Amino acid sequence: MHAQVFEEMQQEGVEPTAVTYGCLLVACEQLGDVERAFQLYKQACERGIVPTDECHNILINVCAATGRSAFACFAAPWHISTNQPGNCRKFCYISA
Repeated sequence: MHAQVFEEMQQEGVEPTAVTYGCLLVACEQLGDVERAFQLYKQACERGIVPTDECHNILINVCAATGRSAFACFAAPWHISTNQPGNCRKFCYISA
């Protein structure tokens, strides 16, 4: 459902924001879909969107909830660093 709404938004020309991606990450957390969460995070970075602290927390939570603590290790360094787009891009390519 969330993917369908996101696709419809894009078709209508609505540009996603960090809040949009945060909502999508919550859906991934609820579904336990780590891979999709990282894909969405990378997509946000590639669009030049700097994820919020909430996005980072959700990304870490989805990793922990699915027993993939090693993935959370990739999310944690970005979370504790400053919100710089360059750092975001480095993180996205490391974790993808």
